[in-house]
Amino acid sequence: MEQADLTVSAAPPPVTPPEPKVFGVMDGEEFRVKVKFGKAVAGYVQERIWSDDQSIRRYKNGNVDLEFSANSWREVRSGVLSFGSNAKVIYPKELRAEVVEEAQTILGMLIDL
Repeated sequence: MEQADLTVSAAPPPVTPPEPKVFGVMDGEEFRVKVKFGKAVAGYVQERIWSDDQSIRRYKNGNVDLEFSANSWREVRSGVLSFGSNAKVIYPKELRAEVVEEAQTILGMLIDL
């Protein structure tokens, strides 16, 4: 076995990505969102950082309101829909209308089966 030479060099520190300032990976115009979440998902909603300026209001019945900034309409819409009946968009009203329309489309597809 040959002798190894010891070299001293410091590894660069790991790069930590900055926390998101707003919800959404895709860039777009920033907008405010408010969603009411049901008790069943309230714990998850409260544990997550949605945006730097988020605010959460807790209700005695276990529901929570989450208000946050976002920059991707599509990602917010998809995220809200992923919570099913445990999420209701309060504003913007245009987003609420899109979520309602999608829910009606899904219901129509299920009825037609």
